[in-house]
Amino acid sequence: QVNLGDPNSASTHSYVPGSMLRGWLARRYLGGNTVDAADGDFRRLLLSGEVRYLNAYPCDGPDGRSLPTPRSFMLEKDTEDPVYDLALQEAPAHKQLKGLEAKAPFVALRGGEQASPTVTPLKPSRQVAVHIARQANAIFRYESLAAGNRFAGVILADQETDLDTLRELLHGAELALGASLTAAYGRAA
Repeated sequence: QVNLGDPNSASTHSYVPGSMLRGWLARRYLGGNTVDAADGDFRRLLLSGEVRYLNAYPCDGPDGRSLPTPRSFMLEKDTEDPVYDLALQEAPAHKQLKGLEAKAPFVALRGGEQASPTVTPLKPSRQVAVHIARQANAIFRYESLAAGNRFAGVILADQETDLDTLRELLHGAELALGASLTAAYGRAA
């Protein structure tokens, strides 16, 4: 959740931060119980850095995790393709270019082994909900990721058994993500 400067509005990230998934897994691991600071499994899985929780970015297809759009990716003004990567090539002469990230904060790359991979721009859809606070007679605007978006994250671990433990915690679970855990949004599987 990002505050846009207005105390009566909040906006969401366009991705699921890895720290949010780690926090959810910590709550799931604890199951409402407190943990002993000496619990080695808890410390290793969630605090030590032996397990790393990378951000979940939008998916392109069933298993295509995207990445943030590099600033060097450019499009010719008022076109959809080709995408020019100015980190690898010079800007085409006599073309007016604009950054792709303004249009799409994420890209999926296919055929990376080839000289020119296919670039698929991705922008997750969002929804806006308006809440009325009865005590203060204030209207609160909350922007969240819309239902139907798909995201893929990565969890890296030094030990395969740690990944097995985390798979068990995640298997079949419904996650409540975000600041408004009781509202109709923020639920993920």
